[in-house]
Amino acid sequence: MLQWRATDQVPSKVGRPQHIQPVRRLNMSDSNSTVPHGFCQIPGYPRYCISENGAILSVCKRGKAGPWGDARKLVPTIDSRGYLAVSLCRVGHRPRKIKVHILALIAFVGPRPGGMECRHLDGNKMNNHVSNLAWGTTTENRHDRILHGTSSEGEKNGCAKLTADDVLKIRRRAKCGERQHVLANEFHVSSSAIWHIVRRRKWKHVP
Repeated sequence: MLQWRATDQVPSKVGRPQHIQPVRRLNMSDSNSTVPHGFCQIPGYPRYCISENGAILSVCKRGKAGPWGDARKLVPTIDSRGYLAVSLCRVGHRPRKIKVHILALIAFVGPRPGGMECRHLDGNKMNNHVSNLAWGTTTENRHDRILHGTSSEGEKNGCAKLTADDVLKIRRRAKCGERQHVLANEFHVSSSAIWHIVRRRKWKHVP
């Protein structure tokens, strides 16, 4: 089926102007060449495309795909962890909310490697430009948060009962043979908490 570009002249009743070139209507198999300049089609979601700075366009209208010239820009929401996210849908599936930084990496860098997660290199969750994003390990992500001062570990956690100094004291005294239940009573935490601290299962960032 053919469709005319919005900028083309309207054909006359007696014939089609020679300079007008018909273009194909978008369908689910169209390639990246159909999307606007500066955007990349999102793998697995051919009705959506994303720019390097994280702007997302959609041609999904009433369950059908329209021309990219009529694409609308999606307005992301902020999820419970402070990341920008949008809802995308595929034929036969319910809408799925996906973080913008994940979509940017998938589109411009490639699929998520096993065991990897997204890193915001400058520590700003709102900066979803592809140059600020990278796949990395959980450890790398934790180090990034510590480096940028955005980590909620230890004393920065509003529910923390201990300080870094307390943790150092607990480890030192436990190493000297002091019973863990005695330490738990003194520092007003559970014996389980002392056990995790001594074995560095918790408060790993404290040397």
